[in-house]
Amino acid sequence: MDFKDYLYITASIIFCYFGRAVPHIPYPNEEFLDDSLPPATYKPLVPINECAVLPGEAKSVLSRLVDLKCYVDKTEFLYKMVQEPQELWSLARPRRFGKSLFVDTVKSFFEGKKTLFDNTKIYQHYRDRDWPKHPVISLDFSDVESHSFDSFYHTLLEQLEEAASLHEIHLGVPRIATAFRRLVDSLHKKFNNTVVILVDEYDAPYRRSYANNKELAGEILEALRTFFSVLKKRVAKIRYSFITGITRIALSDFFSGANAVRDITMDPEYANIMGFTKNELELYFGGFVKKLATSKGKNTEEIMGIMKKWHDGFRFTIREESLYSPVSVLAFLRTGSEVRAWSKSGGPTQCLVHKLNEFPVQTMEMVLKDESNETDSALIATEGDLSGKYVYSEDNIASLISLLFHNGYLSISKYDSRMNIFTLKFTNLELKEDFSLRVYMGITGMAERSMVNQMDSAVQDLNDRKWISFIEHLNATYSRIPFEHLSYQKPRLEAWFQFVMYIMLELKNDRCQSKLLVMEDTTNKGRADIVYSVGKEVIIFQPKMDNNPENPVYECKEKYIRQYLFGQKENVTCFDLKFTRSGIIESWGVAVFSNHGKLIEEDGNILLSFQLHSEEKQNITSEFKNFKRKHPNFTLQPEELIEFLEKIGPTATDESVFAEKFTADIESLCIFLSRSKHLFEPNLRGIIHGFLERRKKDKKRAEKEENGGGLLKKSVMLFIH
Repeated sequence: MDFKDYLYITASIIFCYFGRAVPHIPYPNEEFLDDSLPPATYKPLVPINECAVLPGEAKSVLSRLVDLKCYVDKTEFLYKMVQEPQELWSLARPRRFGKSLFVDTVKSFFEGKKTLFDNTKIYQHYRDRDWPKHPVISLDFSDVESHSFDSFYHTLLEQLEEAASLHEIHLGVPRIATAFRRLVDSLHKKFNNTVVILVDEYDAPYRRSYANNKELAGEILEALRTFFSVLKKRVAKIRYSFITGITRIALSDFFSGANAVRDITMDPEYANIMGFTKNELELYFGGFVKKLATSKGKNTEEIMGIMKKWHDGFRFTIREESLYSPVSVLAFLRTGSEVRAWSKSGGPTQCLVHKLNEFPVQTMEMVLKDESNETDSALIATEGDLSGKYVYSEDNIASLISLLFHNGYLSISKYDSRMNIFTLKFTNLELKEDFSLRVYMGITGMAERSMVNQMDSAVQDLNDRKWISFIEHLNATYSRIPFEHLSYQKPRLEAWFQFVMYIMLELKNDRCQSKLLVMEDTTNKGRADIVYSVGKEVIIFQPKMDNNPENPVYECKEKYIRQYLFGQKENVTCFDLKFTRSGIIESWGVAVFSNHGKLIEEDGNILLSFQLHSEEKQNITSEFKNFKRKHPNFTLQPEELIEFLEKIGPTATDESVFAEKFTADIESLCIFLSRSKHLFEPNLRGIIHGFLERRKKDKKRAEKEENGGGLLKKSVMLFIH
């Protein structure tokens, strides 16, 4: 027996001990049924039959899925709703997430199509009872046109007239609100029964019009407010009404006041009403997962891991369970390689694309912060931000975050119940990559095909070690970014470089590979800006401003490459670039090290290895002799100094250890180098600058530790006394 068995037996004993009738406690393997039924009639869960055939890409309807024997049963949520004393319901979910299928399921249920519900959970409730049947009005606002007010008005009126004609009702009025009222009243009177009203994608006309014509959007919004006010005024004639959309637009008092609609968008009871849970994915599609695993030479856990990374992560409530995207999962199981099924099936709404273009810098930074996993830069929102009525005209980052949440790009990561605050994250890799591409295309003005071709060429050059051609691709990309977005600021320019590299490299990653790109990779000496793993090589990118005095290739070598040396990879490459004020790369350097730290290749104009010319040697030697006259105890010889200067760049040894091979008096060496930097050529000057800066930091750190130890010793002595 497991823990649940013991819990069940213990509860029964307690109730018996206190002399009370033992209520029926649903056993873990039983499904809830109507409370009016005696305990003996409780039945086991409806047996789950694995899908026989995967549905296609077209919008699914219940009857089609039943024919395919591939309906993921969500009817328990419908039963829960129809049992409550609530007539008006609404729900917001992203595109292609199952809204239309649920609407069709509700329609079939209330039309009395009992045979479609065999082996579903709701069937168990009505197996021995009369099946409910009501007149149904079903409207799909995604088919309502919105390029002009007349087209909106007439296409919506056509839908109402078509719904009326199904019941041989003649509306005979030109106004949509009046026609809607007459349709509800006529159906109620004709059938002497309450009416079921279903509206799918209710916000579609407003969303589409807002992206192109805000004045038209305002007219459509007013018409929608008048239209939906009919529901609240006719609630006595309504059995059930369900309205779906992507966002919760401001329809006056539609969501508040008397006869208010109950919005279940963030209701944890209805968290799993759409989308696939992990359990559903395994139960209904386990056979297809095994088949795909076999074809790819993987096990089922690996295939499930791929789907989790790319298609899981949707979370809309405080309930700690994430959901998979149905359209993406089905596409992956069909093809085994479809990465961006959601995007290819339509992508984001036009209004969201319009909104992204208003916040180019902020959206770029969202990607980088998420990629670096910085805890202090998490996206935070209140429940009001996420569940409140969305106002499209608001021009602030909070409104953008709300829109991204409702469109599925952002999902709940954590919930602080004490503060009632949500932490958000990008839902999964599929949505994050689609978001990044939209931002990039919006900023550069590039068409997707042109962008992909350019990225492919750049990555191919990088993998083929064609450094100059790769730099040319980067400069071509930067030339498309408006100057006001770049700005001559180190954080901004480095951020754009990281973003461009993320687009280039991460989006080329095959879904079945491990992560290739790491932003802000932490070592014991700092953070490497970008680390890219390809094959048996690691490339470390370090962007710098052209006024930075340090040699960035040398800094990369000293700070970062040791983490990847000695057997982990065959080669470790430092690829470092310096940007001009306008964001163009004019100087760069590449240094390739073997896995034992030996410099085996260099390219570019920022170098580590070089030979000092005779004139340079003479000037340095003369300056050094003058220095030694003032510091007679400094034993380092001129020829040793020259050797130190020529070898410190390419050496595989830590710079401090390397310096100690020449002299124990590092302090005097640093004094001389700091006074003589003007004698060195730029690459060597940058190397010496980095060497001196790190020595300063090491000295301060040592002094701090010594002072800290002294304070601790004094505190202990005071405590003892």
